[in-house]
Amino acid sequence: MGTEKTKRSKTKARKTAPGLLDQIADIFSTSENEKSELAGKTLKCFLCGRWPDVRISKKGRPYFVCDPCGMQVFVRGNKGIERLKKQVREES
Repeated sequence: MGTEKTKRSKTKARKTAPGLLDQIADIFSTSENEKSELAGKTLKCFLCGRWPDVRISKKGRPYFVCDPCGMQVFVRGNKGIERLKKQVREES
């Protein structure tokens, strides 16, 4: 019984304490202002020419899905997000 209690408390501690990956993700996460700037905007699909909506992932990063093509594009780095914002502004 004593070991079960110890295992549970260690598990709880891991879930509540932020890990290194969580801290790194927070540094690179998209701000609320950037989310509202990109969410719902459209970007031309480079395969079929349709205009799917830009979406925001749970981690706050922009992506889009072209359903007819089955293509998903995830924009990861800060430079990429800045370029995406610029392109969305130019095409709107």
